[in-house]
Amino acid sequence: MTGKIFISYRREDSSWFTGRIYDRLAKHFSEKQLFIDIDSIAPGDDFINYIEESVNNCDILLAVIGQRWLETIQSKSQEVDFVRLEISAALKNNIRVIPILVENTKMPLDNDLPDELKPLTRKNAFFVNLVSFNSETETLVQTLKKFFLQKEVEIKQEIKLGQVEEEPVLNQKFVSDDLNKFNPTHYLNSGSNNKKKNYNVSFWLMCGGCFSGGYLIWRFVLGSMYNFRQPDPYGGFWPNNFGPKNLGGTLYQRGLITPILISLMLIIITLLIIKPKNNNPRKELKNNDFLYFSISVSYSIYFIILGLILSILFILS
Repeated sequence: MTGKIFISYRREDSSWFTGRIYDRLAKHFSEKQLFIDIDSIAPGDDFINYIEESVNNCDILLAVIGQRWLETIQSKSQEVDFVRLEISAALKNNIRVIPILVENTKMPLDNDLPDELKPLTRKNAFFVNLVSFNSETETLVQTLKKFFLQKEVEIKQEIKLGQVEEEPVLNQKFVSDDLNKFNPTHYLNSGSNNKKKNYNVSFWLMCGGCFSGGYLIWRFVLGSMYNFRQPDPYGGFWPNNFGPKNLGGTLYQRGLITPILISLMLIIITLLIIKPKNNNPRKELKNNDFLYFSISVSYSIYFIILGLILSILFILS
């Protein structure tokens, strides 16, 4: 999911609350999608242009408003105020602004704000309090995800319209890396289909290798002449060995059910060894609670099946 979030706040007003909100968002969005501080303005840079460019690179601005936010806005009316510049830049460029009112802070009145911030009072706000922090931030996360998904659908539709109108040009390979980065069709169609095809081929090759290995173990390891008192002197594809000396000989005499169970056991062990591939860092995989839970359940099922196979082999012996 693409989309960038700019978090505007005052350190002297709501730094602690903003830190908790950022931590909660970081569990659902990557670090590249979250922008929280402007600390890298080089000497000589036009800070107004810098702030506008930073805000324009985002899709949503979260304006965290605490008890002292309005007081500071008014006291800095004659000074350079980064928060004021951030919010006014977002409002001027039609970037979605969501006021986050923390700890029962009331929405500022229209008359209390400078002209460039007056549209902020017409924005529907989120209320975040310490007591109900988890439920309220979860609602915020779902709202942001819904907005980004809608935007991706709109971008996809615009690209389809562009392909219809400019078919001769777009029949060629994408002319720039930037188009690939922001083109959902590139990821949803070509990328995902190729990955699915590669995964299917790899999976069936792995199954074929495990079944071959299961047969070889049954035929040449368990069916070795040294595991029987009366081995078949002629050998062959399926030797008639009698008088098993040990567990290997006993399992061999159980027939084709043994190599099938061994093959299934090899498949389960292979799936347990292979780690799930993910382009995101490991911490992002863990932060995605549903994905982490699904993988844990899958591993539990693998262990249960492996235990059942071992139990059946024990019974057959």
